[in-house]
Amino acid sequence: MFQMQKKACPKDVQDLKAAGIMKKVKKDPWGSAYKLTCPGEHGPVDVVSAGPDKEFGTADDVNSWEEEA
Repeated sequence: MFQMQKKACPKDVQDLKAAGIMKKVKKDPWGSAYKLTCPGEHGPVDVVSAGPDKEFGTADDVNSWEEEA
């Protein structure tokens, strides 16, 4: 929706809130901010949670795409 409305990629979830797409900026279940990459490497927008260890780029990250086996 953001890309269609703004003709641009969101930089973070704050952009989605400012555009009225989200009412509230939500954090992941561990209290950290989600990371958005747009354009994404796996789809139009990649969304990543740092997971329980709260560090991006580690084995417990939760991604918006399926990992290849």
